Amino acid sequence: MSFAQTRWNFRHVDAKLVERLTTRFRIDPVLAQILIQRGLDDPERVDRFLSPDMKRLADPEAIPGVRDAADAIVEAIRNDRKIIIYADYDVDGVCALTVLSEALRLAGAKHVVPYIPHRIEEGYGLNADAVRTLATEHPGALMVTVDCGITAVEPVALAKSLGLGVIVTDHHTFREELPAADALVHPQLPGGDPFTANLCGAGVAFKLAWQVAKSFGDGKKASPALRDFLVRGLGLVALATVADVMPLVDENRILVKHGLESLNKRRTIGLEALMRFAGVNEDRPVTSTTIGFQIAPRINAAGRMLHAFTAYQLLTAATHAQARELAEVLEESNRTRREVEAAIVAEAKSQFEADASASTRNVAVAAAPGWHAGVIGIAASRLVDAYHRPAIVLSIDDKGVAHGSGRSFGGVNLVEALGECTQHLTTFGGHAAAVGLKLPAEAIDAFRNALDEAIGRRRSDDLGTKQLWIDAEILPQQLDIGLVRAIADLEPHGNGNARPVLAMTGMEIVGEPQLIGQDKKHVRLNMKKGDKLVKVLAWNKAEEAANWTTGTTYDIAFSPSINEWQGRVEVQAELKDLRPHGIV
Repeated sequence: MSFAQTRWNFRHVDAKLVERLTTRFRIDPVLAQILIQRGLDDPERVDRFLSPDMKRLADPEAIPGVRDAADAIVEAIRNDRKIIIYADYDVDGVCALTVLSEALRLAGAKHVVPYIPHRIEEGYGLNADAVRTLATEHPGALMVTVDCGITAVEPVALAKSLGLGVIVTDHHTFREELPAADALVHPQLPGGDPFTANLCGAGVAFKLAWQVAKSFGDGKKASPALRDFLVRGLGLVALATVADVMPLVDENRILVKHGLESLNKRRTIGLEALMRFAGVNEDRPVTSTTIGFQIAPRINAAGRMLHAFTAYQLLTAATHAQARELAEVLEESNRTRREVEAAIVAEAKSQFEADASASTRNVAVAAAPGWHAGVIGIAASRLVDAYHRPAIVLSIDDKGVAHGSGRSFGGVNLVEALGECTQHLTTFGGHAAAVGLKLPAEAIDAFRNALDEAIGRRRSDDLGTKQLWIDAEILPQQLDIGLVRAIADLEPHGNGNARPVLAMTGMEIVGEPQLIGQDKKHVRLNMKKGDKLVKVLAWNKAEEAANWTTGTTYDIAFSPSINEWQGRVEVQAELKDLRPHGIV
């Protein structure tokens, strides 16, 4: 059974609009075309995108509830009231906890209690048992949630009844009934600024910390120590934003761009140690790719395989020895995670492909007893990559309860689709792209069919087919250092601002492709059109390269980059796909 089709989609734009932006901003026409593809077709938005200055960050009070929450926290600090910070167990939650807890300590809080639930034993979000324990151990404290809590109506009510003050800060999808907290901080509540709507949990926590800092300054600016920390804290916000796959547009673009600069200048000793174990090249700047593939998986591994508190301890480590020890623990956890993940993914794929109707299903659903609950979210992502449709992976415990995680594809709002399957679910939550859920094992088949129908009502022609969007078709002569550096102005790349993909047609392979890399999985080759030679690098394409023929002409889709080696600087095309010339 094959699911490996790839459809090339060429984007076309108004040539007059391209010329207008090219002239107005004095930019390469290819860059202008890419900007238009990103929906940036008026001068004000283009200027804001190309100049993501810190001064353009929205004031914290643009986030609904921030002022009330900050006032309550300031009062708690001045009255020496304990402040509990209750965080989610992923990268976003851990970074949010780190940002807010460190900021409050610098603001003078003497009693900050960090708390992260155990992923498997307690599950996602604010839970009643934890609330009771915290209320008993810290009576009368102010509890602030970060990256969770917006759907925790009953746990918040319980906390209030037990004498705790409650502030909820979150960014996940909320329902009609909201928790009766002392303050609700969420960028998408009524009155929110659309520019800040896509903040992650750490981004929301950063805004709250900023507002608290202003309260201890002159009302407009934070004190020097707090201001210094907030600048450093941008690195953690960038880490969380990329790890949580939030759109890198508007406010997030500014936060991530300057957060990456912060990470490259002055990262914590904990992150420094983790990056060494991860093999991050010290001679190259940290990018969103570095975060997504090397840093974030190791931080997430703590919550998946052990306890996320280990990651928090790493990010707040005070000594190099402690940082090295904790980084090594996370590295080992990540190694174990990869092994467990590979086994689950293989079994889940076999299970899905054994379904005679798999190719026509709108969603891939796999379930089995004993699958590690900390890894099923990644497994769902792997199924999405393999089958190009939303996926749900469920682990059934010894009580017959299926705990699941889902990832979306093709613009399907997965949390909305789950909302049409509530008769089969015990609980669910999340947002459009990622969800968590729980249901009785005996309801899985009925749930699968109901979800398939719900997604079918939302599906697009993209489902089941790998889509490759081409931003611009260029001639080989246009591929030069100037163009690559112009495109670099679009960084950082990620969700909502993908790395541009260009195409060249009628390219002939010259000479024999060379297998490179320690495992010979990658390919380096030369291609030409006319007298223009282009160097091409194909990651993980060794098997496909066996079918490429010297002298044959192909169309290639690629992302341009600059290769610097031993003082030499040359432009190369990083291959995304290759097909025989002339296919439509």
